Amino acid sequence: MECTGDIKGSVRPEPPPVDEREPSPVSIRSRTVLIALSVLFAVTLVTAGVMEHRAGREARQRSVSQLEMALETARQLEAERADRLALQAEMLTDVLPLAEALAEGDRVKLMQALGGTATVTTSEGEMARLSKADSIEFGFVDAPVATPEVASDQPFSVDRVWEAATTVFDPEIPVDIVELGLVYRVDADELPSGGWTVDIDMSVTAPFCGMGDILRQDLHDAVAALSGVEEVDVKLVLDPPWDVSRLSDVARLELGMM
Repeated sequence: MECTGDIKGSVRPEPPPVDEREPSPVSIRSRTVLIALSVLFAVTLVTAGVMEHRAGREARQRSVSQLEMALETARQLEAERADRLALQAEMLTDVLPLAEALAEGDRVKLMQALGGTATVTTSEGEMARLSKADSIEFGFVDAPVATPEVASDQPFSVDRVWEAATTVFDPEIPVDIVELGLVYRVDADELPSGGWTVDIDMSVTAPFCGMGDILRQDLHDAVAALSGVEEVDVKLVLDPPWDVSRLSDVARLELGMM
């Protein structure tokens, strides 16, 4: 086949012209909206984090405040209870022997009757501790119908001394001297005769308590009644001084401190 005509060479087709038109307003608005939404989302996250941190800090501050209030309330209650117990101890210093506190024909009011004895108040508001015989005669305490259990013929032991001490009560506070923490020491030694000598240290709730000697005698009599005991020495000591930390849980419950 024969071709005719001039061949000037091949020519590449030119690429289509680039569209150099400006973006449409719709595209600009879309981009602006997307940027605004992104910024709003970021601000929302930051704000939420700040609020959460602030809420946590406020919650911690509330917890600390509530704890401080609870501790302060507990301190106030403990102080009030200590003051009430101290007042009771001060009142005990005004207790008078029956012969000095009562006049003939005077009327009395029973405060408590525990441990075989009674404590009364006179018409003038003074307190008096009655002897066991007077407590029975006035009808405040029933006469014993049998030998007390602590004075039975069971073998002697220090535990029985402590048991005997629980039959001795404070004349005003309805708690025995063991639960009050007034008995500091109990020692026992066997004598050559086979009997026992008992040494006891006890204290009182206040240094000038007028009932110290009476409580000491009550404890002496209770221990001396034990089988096998031949000698009893009860000493009234003030060092270390008694304080509320010596109260047992039973005493605290009885006195409304628990």
